[in-house]
Amino acid sequence: MPARSLQTTGYGAPRRAAAGERAGSARFRPFLIALGMVALIAVAWSIEDPYFNYLLKLTAINVAVICGLNLLMGHAGQAFIAVAAIYAIGAYGSALAMLKLGFPFPVAWFAAALLAGLFGVISSIPALRLAGAYLAMVSIAFNVVVEEVIVHWDVLTGGPRGLSGIPGPGAGGWELSSQGVAALCVAVAALSWFLVQTLRRSPWGLALVAMRESEIAVKSLGVDTVRLKAAAFFVSGCIVGLGGGLYAHSITYISPDIGTIFASIVFVLMLILGGLGTAWGPVLGAVLLTVGPELLKDFQRYHLVVLGLLLLASIVLMPEGIVTALTRPLRRIRARKAEGEAETAASGQPTALGDLLAGRKAATALEIEGIRKHFGGIAALDGVELTIEPGTIHGLIGPNGSGKSTLVNVISGYYRADGGSARLEGREMLRSTMVRIAQSGVVRTFQTPQLFAGLSARENLQAGQFHRQAPDLASSLLGLRRSRRVSHETTLEAENIAAALGIAHLLDRPAGELALGDQRKLEIGRALAAQPVVLILDEPAAGLSTEESEGLCALLEELRLRGMTVLLIEHHMDVIMRVCDTITVLERGRVIARGAPAEIQTNEAVRAAYLGAEQAGEPIRI
Repeated sequence: MPARSLQTTGYGAPRRAAAGERAGSARFRPFLIALGMVALIAVAWSIEDPYFNYLLKLTAINVAVICGLNLLMGHAGQAFIAVAAIYAIGAYGSALAMLKLGFPFPVAWFAAALLAGLFGVISSIPALRLAGAYLAMVSIAFNVVVEEVIVHWDVLTGGPRGLSGIPGPGAGGWELSSQGVAALCVAVAALSWFLVQTLRRSPWGLALVAMRESEIAVKSLGVDTVRLKAAAFFVSGCIVGLGGGLYAHSITYISPDIGTIFASIVFVLMLILGGLGTAWGPVLGAVLLTVGPELLKDFQRYHLVVLGLLLLASIVLMPEGIVTALTRPLRRIRARKAEGEAETAASGQPTALGDLLAGRKAATALEIEGIRKHFGGIAALDGVELTIEPGTIHGLIGPNGSGKSTLVNVISGYYRADGGSARLEGREMLRSTMVRIAQSGVVRTFQTPQLFAGLSARENLQAGQFHRQAPDLASSLLGLRRSRRVSHETTLEAENIAAALGIAHLLDRPAGELALGDQRKLEIGRALAAQPVVLILDEPAAGLSTEESEGLCALLEELRLRGMTVLLIEHHMDVIMRVCDTITVLERGRVIARGAPAEIQTNEAVRAAYLGAEQAGEPIRI
């Protein structure tokens, strides 16, 4: 990790030029997307054949639904598979609003979409505590409940008979023709795709994907995952609800079959087949599994078997989906090209963190008093006390099992302390959540790097800035100027941080593909992007070469020069003794020594803890 100057001298120009080129292409892209949407709608309006008209409507509605599901499962990583239940809520809600309440179509349709979004938020409550298979099981139960309500509340829903005679799309006594309905379905599908992709490319989208990759790391950066999950469930539910309402008014008949768990499984398979978390996967998957059964209708007895075999083959041979498998070579070529361009642009240029740390210096010490933490009958921390003075590097060392990582986890909010206090600038932190502690300025790295492996290095650094300058959800969803401006600013800041850490040429590489030393640099850079008051580094030199350790020391010394307060947990004594102003030593959850590096090296209690009582007279090797 080479030492780099933190002064801004001439570095900004090539970065601003590159960002300007991306902004230019971004301004051109919406025009092409709008042109493509208009062309699709025109084609849909021209199809007169009733059968193909019906098939087009059904395919377009499924595309919209799978786009909404992709936001929730693909981008946010929530294993909520009860999509048919939300779909049915949108369908029945819109149909009943017209049949029972006399609402005009636009009002009934959008009200039902909001109702579906509300149910999406309600169904997100289990996601606050559950994940993976557990959340999937809860979502199945939710789907079964919705299905049972539809079947047995026959006074309202028609029961097993369903609802018929549903008015078609229209307003003021005017109703769309069958071709107009097909064009509307295509427009909704295109709009759903556009909204999800716009959100994905925004700071909100980065935060959602980061949460999918590592929820703990997101919380450590001050990102409120409750807010993120609620937003993802709401937007996804609204899009799926729009699809359900459109289905009800396009087909003019609905039955409980649309809300079964089997229907949910088919929707999920569409997404998995096309490519979970990809841009075009929902479109491809919905088209294949909507049109495919129609092509196999002459083999009605065997079409489920054939489709099952095709799905099994695709999942085995292309587990990440068809789109991912087809585009992987192109992404690698682009990444190598971008890496080469970055190396050329950065060659010979001074690099900068600029004023990243401005305004975030600790005014007072971080005071830790009497912290206790027990695991069963074992006292991991037993009345630990230490004071970290502002603008200093405070080392925390001790033998394995001494309580160093436990103390870090307590300070950062990952563990709840059994007693004691930790105050920063007069605020008590131990009663706060991990998110609130990070927002107050205490940001940490992890012993094993917790990067967002599926995101690029640049996106990791952008995600670190989310909690302090996120645009509102609506502007991100619609791609408004505020969201674009924030994306531009976070991109520039990410490039400055990467340049100062010597990883500018790796910005477009997936974080999970970086070497361990570069991952360590990236994680420190991501923590700096959150503008911490106190930076906690948990064994940052682990796995680094001698040269990389030298670079780490130079970076830490530069951060101290900038006024950063650092708590450094490390086993590498050469790093600790070189950069720390003060060192605290733990053994069996208790402080046995504190002082300057020279004092710690000659302390008999420390020698005994590391070398054993019989070798207490031996020096600690560094």
